Amino acid sequence: MDERHYLDVLIKSLQQKREVLIKIIEKNVQQTTLLSQENVDMDTWERLVDEKGVLIDQLNFLDAGFEEVYERVHVILKEQKDLFREEVACMQKLISELTDLSVTIQSGEMRNRDLAERQFSKYRSKAKSLTQNNRAAKMYRSNMRGTGVLDPQFMDKKH
Repeated sequence: MDERHYLDVLIKSLQQKREVLIKIIEKNVQQTTLLSQENVDMDTWERLVDEKGVLIDQLNFLDAGFEEVYERVHVILKEQKDLFREEVACMQKLISELTDLSVTIQSGEMRNRDLAERQFSKYRSKAKSLTQNNRAAKMYRSNMRGTGVLDPQFMDKKH
């Protein structure tokens, strides 16, 4: 296989990676919107997390493929820079875009992590409150269970 074909494969891999990163950004925006609501639909949250997981798997697959192909041609690229100037410039531009997209994803992930922590903290405090209320109700029921019944010995002693 000639070097230009390998370079075309590398460029196509970077373009696909850009598309996947854009989809991840879209999922981050959807998660932000969801987490900003008063009541979070946990089924939707799980679906978004699963979809993002699939995208991350695609990203890892593309990275592994890129590395494998790059290993085959990196020596030739260094030795014959002038011959592949356009392709290298295209890859550099794509890598720059990928870096920008990655930074956007990282900031979105941090924002979503903070929002998720707030939401889950709210759910934990609600759960704690419910547990305390249930415990108080059980104690009240157990304390009140015997108050309506008079002990027969008490009646016998009064007479």
